Amino acid sequence: MNLRKLLSILLALTMLLTFVGCDSGNTDDTEDEVVGGGLIQARDDEVTDDVEVEDETEASSYIVLSDITEYAPEEGVSFYAIVISVNSNSLAVCGLNTVDSNNEGLFTVGLSDDAEITGNATNIDDITAGDIVVITFDGEVMETYPAQISGATRVCVVTHIDRLSEIEPYLPDGYENFGEYFPAWNDFEY
Repeated sequence: MNLRKLLSILLALTMLLTFVGCDSGNTDDTEDEVVGGGLIQARDDEVTDDVEVEDETEASSYIVLSDITEYAPEEGVSFYAIVISVNSNSLAVCGLNTVDSNNEGLFTVGLSDDAEITGNATNIDDITAGDIVVITFDGEVMETYPAQISGATRVCVVTHIDRLSEIEPYLPDGYENFGEYFPAWNDFEY
């Protein structure tokens, strides 16, 4: 098993942790309690004691994706993705490799007429390339490449990244070549 996949698995186990930037409520200098263990606790160079990492500075820059149920409704299929580009009523996204979903890779996601936009956005105009979103849909995927989802019912904007290295453990294999399908992918910095 390669190191990237191992890190991805270990990071997936941290699903109870919150996203980077959320206040844990701990204002003193003591280490926060980590429920369930994990690799990364926060972006401020804190790394949990549960897992050894070779480069703590690099590891602490990764975003930790929390349990998807925090952002997804009970009905439908939901998955984490990074927005590559935004059109008038659709998104080009890369589904991230997490334990919550088998929906990794490239997707064109059409939004239903009554799609709910939540989280750090209120409408599709607020969504930008680099946003990490949770997409909810009815589970039907057209088996093309990139895959197509029509009628997504909900998009929850969770956070934003500036560099792909912040989510490297979650990127699917072959992500380096995604610009062949969605040219805007090449605009991301690693």
